[in-house]
Amino acid sequence: MIFRSGCIVLVLALFGVRALFGISAILGSVSIAGVLVLFLLLARTRDLMIRLPEWISRLIEPGEDNRRWRELCRTARVNSLQREARARQFWNEWTPLHNAGRDAYVSGDYAEANRAFEAMFIIGERFNLHQPDTPAKLGFPGGFPTTAAESPRWWQRAILMDGAFRWNTWRRANPGVKPDLRAQNLYGRESLNGVDLSGADLRSAHCPGKNFIGGDFHDSNLARACLAECLLRNADFRNANLEYTDLSGADLTGATGLTDSQLASARGDLDTAIPDNLLRPAGWHGSRAYDS
Repeated sequence: MIFRSGCIVLVLALFGVRALFGISAILGSVSIAGVLVLFLLLARTRDLMIRLPEWISRLIEPGEDNRRWRELCRTARVNSLQREARARQFWNEWTPLHNAGRDAYVSGDYAEANRAFEAMFIIGERFNLHQPDTPAKLGFPGGFPTTAAESPRWWQRAILMDGAFRWNTWRRANPGVKPDLRAQNLYGRESLNGVDLSGADLRSAHCPGKNFIGGDFHDSNLARACLAECLLRNADFRNANLEYTDLSGADLTGATGLTDSQLASARGDLDTAIPDNLLRPAGWHGSRAYDS
């Protein structure tokens, strides 16, 4: 700060000399300027205190607002680094347990999968994942389970998020397991084309914007699920429960098994594309299903 102040005073002095005496006077003062610069460098390295007149200090020193702004910026940088470090710590603890638990569930070792889930649940509580703003700060997708009893739903969601191929393989290997994906936030993978969700419980599931082209939803329960802006072309909806399902902006062209009564029980809008043989419900209007 002292060095900067001295340099500013020096520059102002040189401009004053030029204004009063012309260019030649500046050339004559270069040697003096060099001595002053050297002195200021020595003063900075030796931490000498150079006291300027008060009026000059007020002119060139930053005001309280500037100092406060720099302090706020410094605090923001520190907080950002602390958040990044906390997020790294969370994922370093979370990821190995998550992968091990998912693989155990796929292999049928449900006891090991439950143990991994309980350990993850403890980590989530330690990092306050139940707080509304914490998941976003940690980069955590979707909601965190509220009880350890949600273990099966969590692992089934994890398998589904690995893609349609792994999910369909798991379903063929476990034909007696009815998928339970209630209230799951299916973030993280845009395309689930050809996925087999037949007979699945998807009540209140949240999966807007997903690609489910050619997906199998027959006999599934999609009540109050959010399928807004999903690609559902050529999907199978035979006997699917679509009560209050959000289909706003979804593309259902070519979908099979759909009936007028199913669409009437769902929620859609003018952007929802439906098969040509079906009637658009009278209540579907606006740009989003839940617009007021």
